[in-house]
Amino acid sequence: MIRLDVTILALSIAACTVGEEHHHDDDGVLDLSSALLVKTRDRLAVCMQLDPLLADQAPAFAATLRADLAQLGGSHPDWRIAGLDRGDVDVAIGCPGGALAAAPLDGKGTAGAVLGPGVSAAPSRFRTHVHVIADARAEAILGDQPFARAIAELAVVDEHRVAEVSTAIVVRASALGTEPFRTQALAQSVGLREVTP
Repeated sequence: MIRLDVTILALSIAACTVGEEHHHDDDGVLDLSSALLVKTRDRLAVCMQLDPLLADQAPAFAATLRADLAQLGGSHPDWRIAGLDRGDVDVAIGCPGGALAAAPLDGKGTAGAVLGPGVSAAPSRFRTHVHVIADARAEAILGDQPFARAIAELAVVDEHRVAEVSTAIVVRASALGTEPFRTQALAQSVGLREVTP
């Protein structure tokens, strides 16, 4: 069975053009040589947007996310190849745009939901936006899923094309720190393939 990461596929399609007269725009924002995807990103940065019901637990959730990222970085065979080993991973509380999901999401992000700045000529430093939803509200957003994917930021490639450069994950608070979150949602949100232990 062949399985493609939708983010990488979308970037590949966005980056392709027909004809030999196309040339690479060295002044553009895209950097497809690493999973960071943007030239101004010198290391992996992840922001965390918390449900207001969870605001008092922000340090604990940030520590859990840091541990998930450290474990993913230490175990994923493509971490270094993808360019994610450039310096310490940065985890920040609060994401650009700041909005939390208010409507139901499908698990794969195929509905095109945007949770973040959306289209930007100068994308943020954050490759991944993690939106943590209180379990009490999660059913309305996620149904019975532990997490779902959405678009956070799209970079302007030219006047006719954009490419996704930041991915949003909406996760139930109880699913943060779990193996499925780390090996599926978190791995794919930073541009890595899912690897089962």
